[in-house]
Amino acid sequence: MAAHSAAMAPGIRGRRRSEVEVKYLDKTIIILNGVLILLAGVALLAVMGLSVANIVLRMMGVRFGGVYELVGFAGAIVIAAALGQTQYKKDHVPVDIITRRFPPAVNRGIDLLKYILKMVFAVVVAWKMTAYGLHVADTGEVSETLKIIHYPFIFVVAGGFAVLACTVLLDIVRTLVPEPASPAVTQPVGQEQMVEEEVPLP
Repeated sequence: MAAHSAAMAPGIRGRRRSEVEVKYLDKTIIILNGVLILLAGVALLAVMGLSVANIVLRMMGVRFGGVYELVGFAGAIVIAAALGQTQYKKDHVPVDIITRRFPPAVNRGIDLLKYILKMVFAVVVAWKMTAYGLHVADTGEVSETLKIIHYPFIFVVAGGFAVLACTVLLDIVRTLVPEPASPAVTQPVGQEQMVEEEVPLP
């Protein structure tokens, strides 16, 4: 019995270490997504404020030519910064008309393949956007109307896709290492259930 317990100990320690690593990765991704979703909220408020201000100014005969650039930059931040949080919360609309009929093992394999393709796509986009941002920063390129530097917005978009890749990585780990089932509640040995005996009526 002792030898059997000693043989199982390394496996138990490895499983616990994996669970701790998954929890650490989960907390890190929650923090990153929280920062980005806050940035997305600020950018969304900026989009709304600029749009309303543009309408009011046009009614007063005042034209602000750079509003379209600012709305475009802020809109890119809103979309890119919300990608990781949307993936984490599974707020997208899944189309599972066919796959819902498959066995759980098949669906697990499909999910794993889907997550891998999604992570590869996010990594490639983050890499290309980072390279493009560095190129824009080196050349000193500015926006067409307001003449402002816009490579920081490109880096924010790249960061949004990078966090999306990390979030999908967490989904891959959870698919490969499913969460342990909660232990069943067993009745202590020696505890007897009290059964009331029916007393026949005379």
